[in-house]
Amino acid sequence: MKEEFTEELVRRAKDGDMAAKGKLCQQFKDSIYRMAHTPYKTLDAEDVAQELWLCFFEELAKYDFKAGVPFSAYIRTRLKWRAVGCCRIHEKKLSAERTADGIPDSRGNDGMNDMNEEDLHEFISRFPLTEMQKTMLEKRLSGMTWEEIAAERKVSRCGIYGYMRRIRKIFMASRDFKEIFAA
Repeated sequence: MKEEFTEELVRRAKDGDMAAKGKLCQQFKDSIYRMAHTPYKTLDAEDVAQELWLCFFEELAKYDFKAGVPFSAYIRTRLKWRAVGCCRIHEKKLSAERTADGIPDSRGNDGMNDMNEEDLHEFISRFPLTEMQKTMLEKRLSGMTWEEIAAERKVSRCGIYGYMRRIRKIFMASRDFKEIFAA
């Protein structure tokens, strides 16, 4: 019954009935806003919702009754794929930011792994870092991956990257750091 009502609304909306479009929007509004809330805290749900509304109207215009697929199943599938696309694009941007910030994704030689613990602690203490930043930096320089640090500190990877970006900015603003690594 509900699907038949939806199909009738779609027919009328495709014929230009604005009231039918409005009813369809009301019917799918909750689904769109639920899908817009992604696991990425740095991806604005309003931006995703806007993208999903665009998708909704594009796919409404493309919908073919003869295909035999109910509109609700058709549109939900298209909306899910558009939301996944938004997440993929966002992940690429995050990855590019990490690379630009000099944050490697895996274990590697940061050029300082050969320092003993005392030298490492003395080096880090030269900079105006919070205790949390010092701890994270020591863990990373001792060879832990970002994922291991995040799991141990019970913080998301994005949270870790945020800390590391701030640490890097502090280093880059520091005359001591520039003198050490310019030599």
